[in-house]
Amino acid sequence: MQKIIYILIVFSLIIIPFQTFSQRFLERGDEAFEREQFKLAIDNYQKQFDRSEKSRKTRAEVSYKMALVYMKLSEPEKAIQHFQNALDYNYNDESLYFDLSEAYLQYEEFDKAITALENYKEKVPDNPLTDTKIERIHKTLEALEHPNNYQVKIFALINSGELDFCPFFGYKDFDKLFFTSSRSVVDDPDINLESGELFTDVYEMDRDRRTDAWSVPIKSLGMVNSEHDEGAASLNRRYNVLYFNRCEYDKSVDKGCRIFTAKRRSNYWTEVRELEIPGIPEDISIGHPSISEDELILYFVADSMLGGYGGKDIYKVTRERKSHDFGAPQNLGPDINTVHDDCFPYIRSNEILYFASNGHGSIGGLDIYKAKQLGPSSYDIESMGVPINSPADDFGIVFKDDEEEGYFTSRRRGGVGKSDIYHFILPEVTAKITGVVWGKFNNEKLPEVHVSLCDQEGNEISNKKTNEFGEFEFDLNLDDIYQIYFTKEPYIPESIRVSTKGLNTPTTFKREIFLDGM
Repeated sequence: MQKIIYILIVFSLIIIPFQTFSQRFLERGDEAFEREQFKLAIDNYQKQFDRSEKSRKTRAEVSYKMALVYMKLSEPEKAIQHFQNALDYNYNDESLYFDLSEAYLQYEEFDKAITALENYKEKVPDNPLTDTKIERIHKTLEALEHPNNYQVKIFALINSGELDFCPFFGYKDFDKLFFTSSRSVVDDPDINLESGELFTDVYEMDRDRRTDAWSVPIKSLGMVNSEHDEGAASLNRRYNVLYFNRCEYDKSVDKGCRIFTAKRRSNYWTEVRELEIPGIPEDISIGHPSISEDELILYFVADSMLGGYGGKDIYKVTRERKSHDFGAPQNLGPDINTVHDDCFPYIRSNEILYFASNGHGSIGGLDIYKAKQLGPSSYDIESMGVPINSPADDFGIVFKDDEEEGYFTSRRRGGVGKSDIYHFILPEVTAKITGVVWGKFNNEKLPEVHVSLCDQEGNEISNKKTNEFGEFEFDLNLDDIYQIYFTKEPYIPESIRVSTKGLNTPTTFKREIFLDGM
């Protein structure tokens, strides 16, 4: 039964059919893998590997399955090692090359990813997905070479050597930031036997308005954190009710992840309750809650259930009043949900839904998308592009209301830990023109030149005269064409043309104008 997906980042893989093996550790590993108890799967596979020194076939099989586990855990570098082990032991399933190419892609070894696909194509020439995947890698390379205007920088203070993910704001002035982390504040931390990671908790930090400096992160106080895993969370608009994920672990009972609520009393979280959502089977885990501004719609993620589309799907539940219970889950439909994993929903204040997916033609791992609703189950989907997206997993985005600024999570190379929180901002695109007017023959800067800024039809918008140094400056609107005229007796009038159409970065046009004498 799926649990750790709601705490860790995942990648959708085709799990090969499990066969019956005589080796007990391999069988136990297969069972744990199927239940997505990845740490237990790795432990059993490793035991089987160590006990199969004389069987190259078994070692090849175990190595391949261990690689698939590490892909599920979004650790492509470890997956590559085990894929290679499987090749060294002559693993005879051609799909290995296909899976290996995905690991190389997420690890940003693009040439090796293409080589792995070419090797696969030699063995399986009729699979049309091969060329599609090669095209996807070229698409990734093109996207990396042509990033959009978002500026992305790792938020160094908040990150640790462990998992840090899914930030969200605590106040409307954005001076408090919450996030989930598997960092430890004790000398002997507990390990989740399913994931192999430290248990996760909700942390918080505050920004000093005078110095703009952030405090050191601390565990949130109260009852929200437990001996189990607390995952992605969402605050209501009044910032006094927390919707959060909790995954309870029990050695004897396979418990599912559920969504809980907690109420804020000053800086202390209390009254923790499981949120009742009807129609959720006991063996299905749910998580990644995101509450709408009016608290009448809750978005969340579950295994593809009740006629879903495959992998993880995004659902919503609604209610008429905040005092009422939520109704039955509704799948958001095929515009958003794919046969892969679609997860980490975030409903923004402008009612645009953001989510992460390794479907929708992602450039590698999970990418972040935004979805504008067109109808009851109809959405216009758009990728956030590079540099917010990368070949690795990118997810868990949050905005400062309607500003194009906020934070997100990524497992890209160059980070501090296993997953890290990054800051992003989209600089405002502005345009202006500055210049100097010269006398052509005496090579002197001309003051008091009348400069007229006009639209492309010649209608004057603004005018001014050059200063004592012959200088002028105008602010320009975007997506316009301007005609600028220069006149001064006894010089011959001159004009220039400037276009701001298609600009996507702050731009200053610099011009020198030379006036002929009469």
